[in-house]
Amino acid sequence: MSSIGAVILASGDARRFGSNKLLAKLQDKPIASYIIETIGQSLKQGCIEQAVCVTRYAELIPLLKDTDIGVVLHSLPLVNDTIRLGTSYFTGSMHGNAPDGIMYCVADQPLLQVQTIASLCIAFQEHPHAIVRLAYTDPKTQTVHYANPVIFSSDYYEELCTLPLEKTGKWIIQQHQDAVITVSVDTYEQICDVDTEEQFAAICRLLGCP
Repeated sequence: MSSIGAVILASGDARRFGSNKLLAKLQDKPIASYIIETIGQSLKQGCIEQAVCVTRYAELIPLLKDTDIGVVLHSLPLVNDTIRLGTSYFTGSMHGNAPDGIMYCVADQPLLQVQTIASLCIAFQEHPHAIVRLAYTDPKTQTVHYANPVIFSSDYYEELCTLPLEKTGKWIIQQHQDAVITVSVDTYEQICDVDTEEQFAAICRLLGCP
C-alpha cells in the first residue's frame, strides 16, 4: 500500500480578507481548526500516515496541541516557499523515508469532509504515480470547479521543491495533464475556501451561524 503524507498550507497573508482569516471565528472556532481536525481524524483512520502544518503564524501552533500534526514555522513570503517547505519536511534526510504521495491542503477550506480525504487517498492507492485532485461539477451549468486538496506522487517532489516564484501546484498540473486523476465531490460547500469577507459570510450562512 502506498504511503501518504499531508501538508496543511497555512501561510497566506489574507490581503483580500483584511485580517488573518485563519484565526477568524466560525461557529466559535478558528477557521484553520477545521482542516486541522479533519486531517487529525484522517490520521487516526490511517489513510494518511503523517501530517505537517506549514505556517508563518505562531498563533496557529496552539491549535495543533493534542494532535499528531507537526509544524514548520517560517517567515518566507511566497506560496512556492510554503510548498517547498512542506515537501522538504517529508523528503529531507532528517525525516526518514519519504511517503509515496503528499496531499496538499489549504487551511481556509473549513467544510471539507474526512470521507472526501479518504476518497482522494483511495484514488491515489489505485493510481500511485498520478496527481489526484478534487472537483465539483455544477449540475445546472456542468461547469467543473477544481479544488484542493491535491495529492502529488513522489514523481513530482523535485518540481514541487523548485516551483517558479509565486507558482503553485496548479503550474505542475498544467505541465502534466495526462497524469491527473479527478475525484468528484457532490457538494459545492466542501470546495469553498475563504478568500474574502463575502465568502466567509456565505459559509456562515451555510452553517446557520447567528
